[in-house]
Amino acid sequence: MKDPQTDNEKVHLSDLEDRLIQDADGELKEQVLKELVDEAFRLKSERDKGLSPDEFEINDKMITALIAATEVVDKTWNTHHKKRAD
Repeated sequence: MKDPQTDNEKVHLSDLEDRLIQDADGELKEQVLKELVDEAFRLKSERDKGLSPDEFEINDKMITALIAATEVVDKTWNTHHKKRAD
């Protein structure tokens, strides 16, 4: 797939990355971010109700992973769609 910013052939790690590159209006980015954040809030709600120590640890790691994923999605989209100053 060619990077629209550089017109160079690039190898991407995932189908989602390819789709984010093609997502000029940011609609997909917003949808993915919403899904990730919604899941993090769902897990936090479970955690707040009380979990066993093992479940708490797993839940906490999942929340951390979901938040990290939002950062990756946002940075990936911004890398390919940042506005250039004239």
